[in-house]
Amino acid sequence: MENDRKPEERLALSADRAVPKHLVAWQGDPIACLRVPGIGSSIVRLKKKEAVFYQAMPADCVFYLLNGRVKLTALSPEGREATIALMRAGDFLGEECISSGQLQRATTAIAISECMLLRTDRKAMLEVLRRDPQFFQFFLSFIVA
Repeated sequence: MENDRKPEERLALSADRAVPKHLVAWQGDPIACLRVPGIGSSIVRLKKKEAVFYQAMPADCVFYLLNGRVKLTALSPEGREATIALMRAGDFLGEECISSGQLQRATTAIAISECMLLRTDRKAMLEVLRRDPQFFQFFLSFIVA
């Protein structure tokens, strides 16, 4: 029944139930906390076949795929390329950068269609994960899946 209401009516109902406003805004956009000005995020637009990042590049940021498709590949020591995953809107890329020991990318990410990504610096991502428990749960569920 509540889903039949207009978004502003749902916000009002949520406010009546004493749900903090920042959590209400988050419900419609799980990455809203990364879009806040001053966080260290920016939009990146790529054409088909452009690289998001290459294997062995510095792992200094995380990407969130807003739209489009990206192929993750890895190169073996023998020089063979293997496709690791096909990513779609709603997926994170380069999340290995939040590990304190990971200094370089383990994979290459290439756009297989036009893409729009949200790029977040490592330091900003760690800060958001520390202070936003809902985003932490959202990010963790992606990692576990």
